[in-house]
Amino acid sequence: MNVSQICELAVAGGLLDEAGAEQQVAAWQSQQGLPDDGNGFVDSLVSENIVSEFQADALKAGVGGPYKFGPYRVNDRLAGGRLGTIYRAVHDEFDQPVSLKVFPSSLKDDSDAVMRLARETRIAVQVNHPNIVRTFQVGKVGEIVFLAFEDLDGETLESALKRATKLPEDEACRLIRDAARALVHLHELDIVLRDIQPSNLWVTTGGHTKLMEFGAARDAMVALDDDDVEDDIRGTFFRPELLAGYDYMSPEQGADEAGADARSDIYSLGCIFFEALTGEVVFPDVNPIRKALRHAREEPRLVSDIDSTIPHAVADIVNTMLAKEPSDRYQRAEDVVWALDGVISAEEEHETATLEIDEGFLKWAGETSELPHDENVPTVVAEPDFIDFLDWVADEAEAEDS
Repeated sequence: MNVSQICELAVAGGLLDEAGAEQQVAAWQSQQGLPDDGNGFVDSLVSENIVSEFQADALKAGVGGPYKFGPYRVNDRLAGGRLGTIYRAVHDEFDQPVSLKVFPSSLKDDSDAVMRLARETRIAVQVNHPNIVRTFQVGKVGEIVFLAFEDLDGETLESALKRATKLPEDEACRLIRDAARALVHLHELDIVLRDIQPSNLWVTTGGHTKLMEFGAARDAMVALDDDDVEDDIRGTFFRPELLAGYDYMSPEQGADEAGADARSDIYSLGCIFFEALTGEVVFPDVNPIRKALRHAREEPRLVSDIDSTIPHAVADIVNTMLAKEPSDRYQRAEDVVWALDGVISAEEEHETATLEIDEGFLKWAGETSELPHDENVPTVVAEPDFIDFLDWVADEAEAEDS
């Protein structure tokens, strides 16, 4: 692509205005840049911090965006998952950095899913804890639904384990303790997740862990006190595709999903602890039904038998979290925190970073949720270039993962 075509894409995508594009072309020409060297021109925009590397890749691929979801300017892709892609973005008016989770466009075809997402977001925005990703807003751009939450750096635990297979013992202990602290707060609100996996634990570059995604939260009656919340909401949360993966499913979830309580979350967290320490899931098996049966009937291996360097005190904590009977596990997430306090050395303690949020942005976000709370879900059509942009992102993500 030549410089003129790049400028057209950048202007159409909202990265530059007409005057800014002309100014950048003039600067490029003053450096003896060639009119046909579109890639070189894009690289110069990156060096001037006018576009991000992510935006530059899109421009070079001939994809012009738009790079905005409503009032948010998208700067980078952070992660992809089974229920959408996470981007790093900035709110234009308040200059507030955020992360955006953009859900598949097919979500619009399921009004129950949209209603459920709206309810779950109303839960999430009321939760404020340093080990839980702070949710700000749910919104729509055309037919695309997105969540706005705190700006994240780092990666999911799932990504970390793909890269490193397993974690050092101290790091794994701190990670699980952070997640247990998040569970303490949620369980106090009568929120039982039943969907804890490495993909919804975010590990920051500072070494902290934050729980993200309330995909299967059901028992949130304390957090929700609106008149339009009926008793049968518990039923509307029941979605097989949102249940805990078989590798992290407690024995009681297989028998009575609706009856699983907070101790089920402790079991699932124990499965993650096992994997973080050993690089293996508790019950490796290609058959998901057989996995569920093994969780229900078979005693797990000792992590210290798999890796003899793991202290017995740590192995005992894992075993207690993975007890078959809920009554034999730690009964509260606080108990997990206290147990891990006893095995984490003082020098491994990390200070919790302070989350900076513009008060004006918080007020605005609280007043601008765009998803309905009733059955009148509007059908709208996104612009083709918006869908093309998301398709390009999906293709790039697939290429990275292959």
